[in-house]
Amino acid sequence: MRVLINLRRARKLSGHVTQALRTTISQNRRRYKKHGFDLDLTYITNRIIAMSAPAFGGHSAYRNDIHVVSRFLSFRHYGHFWIFNLCDTYLSSDGVMGNYNHNMLFSQVLRIPFEDHAPPLINEMLQFCDAASKFMQQDPLNVSLHRHDVYFERSILQQLRCSFPLFQGHGHA
Repeated sequence: MRVLINLRRARKLSGHVTQALRTTISQNRRRYKKHGFDLDLTYITNRIIAMSAPAFGGHSAYRNDIHVVSRFLSFRHYGHFWIFNLCDTYLSSDGVMGNYNHNMLFSQVLRIPFEDHAPPLINEMLQFCDAASKFMQQDPLNVSLHRHDVYFERSILQQLRCSFPLFQGHGHA
């Protein structure tokens, strides 16, 4: 009986440590904390979402757990989302170079790798804007998730967040 009580206490403590770690990693960035979710994710508009890299295993302690991201997308946007993976190649938590398992996100992922700490090339930005715009025009319920690394340059992400609405024609002077 004592073993079960200690396991329960350890699990509860582990949750507090994980939450503290995520808060520390996020620093002053907004987190989505609604409907029982705690994700490094924010709605730019009601149809444009920015989120950090999903992961599983040990990396999910400080990144978005891919199972929780999948549950969130099923709950909030089932069948109406597309993830644009904007990260350069890295060794992911599942040991696959440059990616995570797209099947865990319903295979609704397009990878457009931008070099980290450098502005995207014009053709990469146009490819992203064109693909996101076409998807968003298919259905008014469709949402576009812009997936970036935790340490993705904020200036680059801001360029993309600004260029996409302008590409769609929302920036008429």
